[in-house]
Amino acid sequence: MALTHNFFRELAITVDCWRIFPRIFVLTYIYLVHEVTVWFMSLPDPNTQQATLVTIVVGGAVGFFTAYANTGSKTFNRMVEDKLPLKFE
Repeated sequence: MALTHNFFRELAITVDCWRIFPRIFVLTYIYLVHEVTVWFMSLPDPNTQQATLVTIVVGGAVGFFTAYANTGSKTFNRMVEDKLPLKFE
């Protein structure tokens, strides 16, 4: 039982340090922005509703990527802080 518990604990720490799920979400959003942009550029006569949709999707990418860049792995940050020789206050 302890071996299984340690395995899952290490797996959770690894997933948190590597930030697997946020990276998958970012890649998915990049694909969405690309597909929406290609779709919009292929329209023969786009109207304002279609242009608004593209603006919202592309503008949302800014907020999404900002949120991704400003967050980090809390486990990794704690591990790094614990190994620092000096603590600055």
